Amino acid sequence: MLWSTKIGNDLSAVTVAEGKLFAADKDAHVLHALDAASGQHAWKHIADARIDSPPAVAFGRVLFGSRDGHLYCLNAASGELVWRYRVAPVERCLLAGEQFESVWPIHGSPLVIGQRVYCVAGRSAFLDGGLRLVCLDIKSGKLLHEEILNESDPTGKGLIEDKMVNRTLPASNPEILSFNGRNIFMNTQRFDLDCSRPAVEAMRDAKSQLGEDAHLFVNSGFLDDSGFHRTLMLFGRNYSGGDAENHEPPRYAPGGKVLAFNETHAFGFARLPHLYRWVRELEWHIYRASKTDRKPDPPWGKEGRIVDLASHDVLIHTNATDTEELTRLKKSLLSSTIKYDWSQHDPDLYVNSIVLTEKLLYVAGPPAIRNETTVEALERWQGKRGGRLWCLDTRDGKKVSQVELPSPPVYEGMAAAHGRLYLALKDGAVVCLGHRGG
Repeated sequence: MLWSTKIGNDLSAVTVAEGKLFAADKDAHVLHALDAASGQHAWKHIADARIDSPPAVAFGRVLFGSRDGHLYCLNAASGELVWRYRVAPVERCLLAGEQFESVWPIHGSPLVIGQRVYCVAGRSAFLDGGLRLVCLDIKSGKLLHEEILNESDPTGKGLIEDKMVNRTLPASNPEILSFNGRNIFMNTQRFDLDCSRPAVEAMRDAKSQLGEDAHLFVNSGFLDDSGFHRTLMLFGRNYSGGDAENHEPPRYAPGGKVLAFNETHAFGFARLPHLYRWVRELEWHIYRASKTDRKPDPPWGKEGRIVDLASHDVLIHTNATDTEELTRLKKSLLSSTIKYDWSQHDPDLYVNSIVLTEKLLYVAGPPAIRNETTVEALERWQGKRGGRLWCLDTRDGKKVSQVELPSPPVYEGMAAAHGRLYLALKDGAVVCLGHRGG
C-alpha cells in the first residue's frame, strides 16, 4: 500500500484526474480532493446537501450534482466555485433521511460529452411536475437544452403509463446518465443530444439485446449498492421485470452484479447462468464473454440437453476435480446464448467493484458470503471482516495476485490511473496501491 487517507464515514466511489483523486463524504455534503501521488488533502468543498456519487472532471473543471438541486462547477486545481446552476425549477425542500434536500435532487455524477454536461433533477416523472433533463455549457454554465420528463407521452399520444406492458413502465426514475457514442440513456430510456426523446417505450423482449442502442445500465440504478439478488447490471437494450421474467435478460446479454467491458469483451461477476430463474441458490463466478457474439438459441438441444460438450470450449477455474462437477459447471455456462471464454468459479470474495485495464482485471469486495450465519454474513457485507482484491489475467482468467484489505471497497469504489490503483473503502479511508501494469 502506497498511502492511506481517512476522509469521512460514508464515501462515494472515486474519480481520478488532473493529478487528483476526488471522492464525496456523502452525508457530510463534502467533496474531497486529494493529491493522487501522496494522498495529501488538496482542498474540499461543502455543498448545501448530500453528494451521492463522484464528480466528472473535464477541461480543468470538476462537475457534480447535489441533492440541493444544483449542479456545481469547481476549479480542479483550487476547488474555487466557477459557477452553480439550479436545475430544480424552484427552491423547495423536503426532509429525506433526516436531512433537508431539494424536491428535485441531482445525482453527484453528471455526464460529460465534449464541452457539454448533462444531468437529471427530480424524483420521478410522476411527482412534482416531473424530471428536468438539462444540458449546460461546461465553461460558462449556460443552459443549452432542457426537457421536462413527466407523465405525458412527448409524441402527444396519451400518457406514458399507457405504454405499460406486464407491469413494466418506460424508464421514469432519475438516474446517472450513460452514453454509447450515439445516444444518451437514462436507464433504458433513450435521448438525443438535444435532450429530446425520439421514442418512449417499455421494451419487453429479453432476447432483443443487440443493436446500436445497446448500452450499460442497471435495472434498479447505478447507485443501488443493496446487493439485492435481482439487481442486475447489463450491457444490452432492455430489462424485463416481474418475478417470472427478471431472470431472462442475462441469458441474452452480458450481465451480473458488476460489469466492465472493452471493444470486444465483457467481464463480470454474476450468478451461474443456470441459476437465472426463480431459485434460492446463489452460486457465483467471474467471467469473460463476447460482448456481441451469441450462440444460437437454444444451443444445447431440445429440453435443455447439451448435445456435444466437447464442441464447446470454455476454460473453467475451479477447485473441483470431480468429472461430474466439472460437467455440471460446463452445462451451466452453455445454458445461455452468451459465449463465455473463461469462468472463475466460486471466488473467495463477493465482488462489488471492478476495474478493467488492457491486460488485467481487478475485482474487489468483502470475503465470499456462502453459508454463514446471518450475523457473520452481515458483518462481512458491512466490512467488519476486511476485504479482498484479486488481479486476474484478462486472457485466461488466471489469478495473478491477491491482496488483503483492511475494509472492502464501497460499491464500484475502485479506479486505475497514473500506474496506480485507488480504492474508497467502507471504513471511510481512501487507499492507493501499486498497479502491476497492462
